[in-house]
Amino acid sequence: MAIAKIKKVEIIGLEKDKDGILALMQKLGIVELVLAESPGSKAISSQINLSEIEEALTYLASSGPQPGFFQGIVKLKPLVYQQRLKDVMATFDYQGLLKELSILENHMNHLIHHKEKLAQERHLLGPWRNLPIPLDQVHPTENCGVFLGLVSNRDYAKLLEDCQKEKVDLFCEVIHQDNANTYLAVIYLKERFEQLEAALKNQHFNFVALSRHPETVKDRLLEIN
Repeated sequence: MAIAKIKKVEIIGLEKDKDGILALMQKLGIVELVLAESPGSKAISSQINLSEIEEALTYLASSGPQPGFFQGIVKLKPLVYQQRLKDVMATFDYQGLLKELSILENHMNHLIHHKEKLAQERHLLGPWRNLPIPLDQVHPTENCGVFLGLVSNRDYAKLLEDCQKEKVDLFCEVIHQDNANTYLAVIYLKERFEQLEAALKNQHFNFVALSRHPETVKDRLLEIN
């Protein structure tokens, strides 16, 4: 009877995949499993911090393009021989790559934070896109005060009535109106501020402070976009 030839197979993988690999080998029933020799003999020794590398791989996987339908089902990994693995580990500057990746990750996080801030500003500026003057000109003068704010539609008429009763001289321009609120730009005489303030409190007026820019709201929104 002919004796079947036997081939040795070395399998190298991550510790987290060990149980799955062993289960697959046992299921196939074509491989006799032998424990690897101790790290002091032929096993590859290294000072590589695997946790750092796995963290980097996880970040790259989450940041890169998602696999297609077929790629998501079939996950084939390339075969790597031990000598090739040794050569790569001896020459590959993984620490430099991890450092570069950390810099890029910090930069990406900065961009994400900046994008969120711009999105919040765009949301705040939206109702004020028809404000006719540059944002840095919304400020008081020697005799007049100026402010922006909103009041509910039902309270807007009452606010005007209260100001008329108190004989508060003001210029009030509707910048925007939606289903719930009226957005106002108000200019008033400073000497009548106490009477105006009382009327504003009675009608639950909400002041709005916008960032000061040398352009109009429309131009600032274009810049944000």
